[in-house]
Amino acid sequence: MDTCSDYEFWLVFATVLLVAVTGYYAVQTRRTVEQMRKSAEAEFLPHLRMSVGFGEGPWIELFVTNVGKASAIGVQTNFRIQELENSMRTWTSPLLVSGESVRFPIPVGKDKRQETIRFFEQQQSTLVFKAEYSDIFGKPYSVSDSIDITKYVKQLSSAPVLLPRTELGMIKEALEQIRDELSTLTQTVRR
Repeated sequence: MDTCSDYEFWLVFATVLLVAVTGYYAVQTRRTVEQMRKSAEAEFLPHLRMSVGFGEGPWIELFVTNVGKASAIGVQTNFRIQELENSMRTWTSPLLVSGESVRFPIPVGKDKRQETIRFFEQQQSTLVFKAEYSDIFGKPYSVSDSIDITKYVKQLSSAPVLLPRTELGMIKEALEQIRDELSTLTQTVRR
């Protein structure tokens, strides 16, 4: 009888241990699945970012770019120069796909935009931006940002300017390279 009772004790003990280990792994599996779900959702998040820079002309423009990996749906934006009245502009779009960028002239008053950077050097200008949009799952997002355009322009004016290479400059560089190669070849032949 003792043997049977020892056997039952160890059987119950092993069963309880198995149930505990199984429960532990079930909890760990649930956590792993939850993290994987969050990671998968993160893959489909749009993210709008604002920046300023030069477009096709000599004036500064606002760039709104979707740097996320998914499309932004129902985009509603507004932006303005904080220090200037009547400079508010709005833009809406049903869709802004991943990597897509749109640009806007920077407003300085009602129906006015500034075409030179001197304006921003001489008058403090802070661009304020706000956007609302949703992801493909319908989850809403809101982003706000601001850029000190005056500081940006002053940094540009103190930076060294890289001039584009002209055709004549490229020809000069190619001729210098040929001269150097011929010089090296001539020295090798003489030896």
